[in-house]
Amino acid sequence: MCYTSCYIFSLDKQEDQVWVFSAQCAIQSNDFTRIEIDNCCVEDSDIKALFEILKKKNDKGKTLLEFVRDYKSCKKCKFIKIYDETTYCYSFSYSDSTYDSASVEPDKEIIQFFYKLADKYHNKVE
Repeated sequence: MCYTSCYIFSLDKQEDQVWVFSAQCAIQSNDFTRIEIDNCCVEDSDIKALFEILKKKNDKGKTLLEFVRDYKSCKKCKFIKIYDETTYCYSFSYSDSTYDSASVEPDKEIIQFFYKLADKYHNKVE
């Protein structure tokens, strides 16, 4: 099975206000071999760059966060879904234990941002 197109990225704000990055993906600078990054501290400039992307509005006038908050999935579906295709999901978890998520096509700018972050930090944790 080929995992080069499978990726998972997360940014978490710790109690001490430090942002940490985790990732599982294949990056070009590593000859497209898979890398794993676990809770690597991220520079403030990277977080600011992400928030600039998240502030941008889509063609419907909503930011990504607003879109995810407004997303309505099929609540009536009580079956377990087993996918045999690529799926995408955005998820925002908050400090009060609530979260918003949406299964939607990924934004190319966010994907590029996270791959650049993985490329930047993968050598710092090896």
